[in-house]
Amino acid sequence: MKKQVLKIGLPLLFVLLVMAYLTNPAPQNVKQEIKSRVYKELNIDTVTQADPANIFDFFKGITNNVGKDLVDKTVDELVQINNYYVCSAIVVQYKGQNKMVGMAVFQQVYLWVNLKEAIEKYKP
Repeated sequence: MKKQVLKIGLPLLFVLLVMAYLTNPAPQNVKQEIKSRVYKELNIDTVTQADPANIFDFFKGITNNVGKDLVDKTVDELVQINNYYVCSAIVVQYKGQNKMVGMAVFQQVYLWVNLKEAIEKYKP
């Protein structure tokens, strides 16, 4: 019985590890996914089709660009991606403390923090 489990289990585990290695997302892709989720939470439109004659569209475009730049800089500075070849840990460094907030595996990014609450909590 044990030999049969090993015969099936070990190759299956090997295939799973190879798949995880091959589909582990690149750190820049993970950061881009986090940025896009923050844009969505903050209602930042990254593709603004502004009417140049409409002053409100003009100011919306400016605020979107400022917000996007701020999010980009904040995520780039605070978020670290620790690559372990078969998965990546997403760590946020804030006020000298590191906190693991998610994982990236199989081309997916999983965050176990509520972005909306985190954004509200750390607003200046």
